[in-house]
Amino acid sequence: MVVGQRTSTPHFNGTFGSLLDLYERDPESSYRDLKPGVRETYDVYVRRLRGHIGALRIDHQDGR
Repeated sequence: MVVGQRTSTPHFNGTFGSLLDLYERDPESSYRDLKPGVRETYDVYVRRLRGHIGALRIDHQDGR
């Protein structure tokens, strides 16, 4: 296993973090089609989003 790489199949548990996991690892996600340079930039933002809001449940948010 590569350090930092997730290997299990992601599932949606209602949090932003699980949604980000699905975006990064689902075979049908548009993330897979990103050019390498663009993907590196997206990875930075996904990592930041995961750190800031990853544990929050989507259904408990009102958009503010």
